[in-house]
Amino acid sequence: MIKTIAKKLSVFVLALSLLLMSAVQFSADSYLVSKDGFYYLIENSEAVIYGYDYNNRTTDIVVPNTISDYPVTKIAPRAFSNNTKLTSISFTDAMSLKSIGKYAFYACSSIEEIIIPGWLNSIGEFAFQDCTSLKNVSIYSNVSVIPEQAFGNCISLEKINIPSTVKSIGSYAFYNCSALTELTLSKNITDIANGAFYNCPNLTLYGYYDTVAESYAEQNNIPFVHLDKKVISGDVNLDGKIDINDVTLLQRYIAGESVLTDDAVKAADFNKDRIIDIIDATAIQTFIAHGQN
Repeated sequence: MIKTIAKKLSVFVLALSLLLMSAVQFSADSYLVSKDGFYYLIENSEAVIYGYDYNNRTTDIVVPNTISDYPVTKIAPRAFSNNTKLTSISFTDAMSLKSIGKYAFYACSSIEEIIIPGWLNSIGEFAFQDCTSLKNVSIYSNVSVIPEQAFGNCISLEKINIPSTVKSIGSYAFYNCSALTELTLSKNITDIANGAFYNCPNLTLYGYYDTVAESYAEQNNIPFVHLDKKVISGDVNLDGKIDINDVTLLQRYIAGESVLTDDAVKAADFNKDRIIDIIDATAIQTFIAHGQN
């Protein structure tokens, strides 16, 4: 009985905390206000944006490179969250901007496009969650992580590019992106968390053989299109079968009479010792002789 009451109380406290977090952004009186209407503070000789004064101002916002001669380096957590009037946000002038905080644009339901410039290197969890009108996202930066629920429930999202610098995609990063149909994932991705593409019924992933992306798609029944050819060990001439022609080409390569592509070199290393030599040619001949092709 006591455990049940304690459990209910903890759930209530958690719900109340979340409600207060979403309802109370900050006290405007505690912040400086720029001439363009940004609430900000100076931290370590850098300007951090904490919000925006929408009264009698534009809803198409351009983040500046400096405020009061201080470089703008951060968008603070929840800075613009729940602002349904915000229709566009541009970072193209903010060349000192390095990070977008957690929930920074959470539930900004009127934004249709986001461009992440090359100099921005960090996107916080839930940063664009519930941006239900967001259709296009272009990421040109060197971000290494698409974090937890960063684009969750962006139900209108049709197009987003994931740069090759990304190594990890967080849990539910794209959950319920029902309009998303195609997404290309590079060979550099080493981790895709559970539920990253949960309830994306129209999604097809594009990627490469023997990658985390391929394994994730297979495990989660997501259609997967290969962007490269399957390299068969021993198929030195890359014609889809292993025969004497492969042995001949490999012998010519070893003798310095032929050049192989990267995929052909990978296929030629039949014994996987990272050395292309006569041992590989002999192993392929033995493979053919035993009729294992």
